[in-house]
Amino acid sequence: GYLHLLSVRRAQPAFHPDGAQVVHDVPPGPIVALTRISPDDSQKILVLANLSDQPQEFRLPAGKASRFARDLLSDATRLSSTSVQLRPYQVAWLEAEGEPT
Repeated sequence: GYLHLLSVRRAQPAFHPDGAQVVHDVPPGPIVALTRISPDDSQKILVLANLSDQPQEFRLPAGKASRFARDLLSDATRLSSTSVQLRPYQVAWLEAEGEPT
């Protein structure tokens, strides 16, 4: 629940207040997408939020799909994919692995 969310957030350098944030240009609709970057550039997290009561699909930009490999909130490892399926009102924090995004 909420305490788990706070615990995971506190443990991530990308959510440091001095970290950079890049808001992604996505088609109009119910998905919000942004990347949080730690102050020392050691961690990048793609934050996705589905703000609707319907399932949604977010397509990752070409060349970046395999870099976001683990959802920090569910601890699920994603296989290489070009999209992320989001349940109604789901939030995903996808940690980048490998080269910088």
